[in-house]
Amino acid sequence: MNDSRSKLPDSASLATEISLWRHNPALVHLLGLTPLLAVSSLVVSALALALLSSVALLASSLTLHFLAPRFSARWRFFGNLMVLALFTTLLGFYCQTFHPALFADLGIYLPLIACNFALLQQLDFTGDERHLLSRLGSNLRLLAAYSLALLLFAALREWLSNAVILQGLALLQPNSGASLPAASTSRLGSFMNQPSAAFILLGLLIAAYQGLSLLLVSQKQSSAQDVVKVKRARVTEKLN
Repeated sequence: MNDSRSKLPDSASLATEISLWRHNPALVHLLGLTPLLAVSSLVVSALALALLSSVALLASSLTLHFLAPRFSARWRFFGNLMVLALFTTLLGFYCQTFHPALFADLGIYLPLIACNFALLQQLDFTGDERHLLSRLGSNLRLLAAYSLALLLFAALREWLSNAVILQGLALLQPNSGASLPAASTSRLGSFMNQPSAAFILLGLLIAAYQGLSLLLVSQKQSSAQDVVKVKRARVTEKLN
């Protein structure tokens, strides 16, 4: 019977698969869309979720670097889930104590960080990684790509709702006492705050993302075809 670890890519192939543009986990592989759709009305909320997800993944990966050799292949995914759930719970306690407004805004989607398949898949891919720097570098690439999708979508949605972005940045300060910005009362703002509008906007964003990717690939292929090959000259004379 083959070990399930043989199906996992090595660190070299994983480094090429995770990138900000070509293999974005949210906009290409459609992973982690639930928090992307729910916590995207404000950039500050998306930024908070991106930071919390980053801390949870990096802390879990660092812990699993020392604990993973103790897990068998059968129980490795369960161990990854428990470790990620532990750090997610600790982060929830922290936000509830020092950032109550953000904690209320994130709601159920803060503890659901532990069930984010993009993070769990990353922990599973790096389960056999022996070098700590390679493990952390792979995690940082995924977090940068996922955070880019979160912030891009939230910035677009907030701008369409309120014609401004980056409202309520004081919420990121511990014990700031700041409250969430008031929702827009305009017709477009009220529509953009609806869940259906988030689905429509995400579909348009993914379509534009894929169209731009295809355009870049076609331009790259056409530029490669324009390169004229030089005929190689055969040298028959002997060199002194």
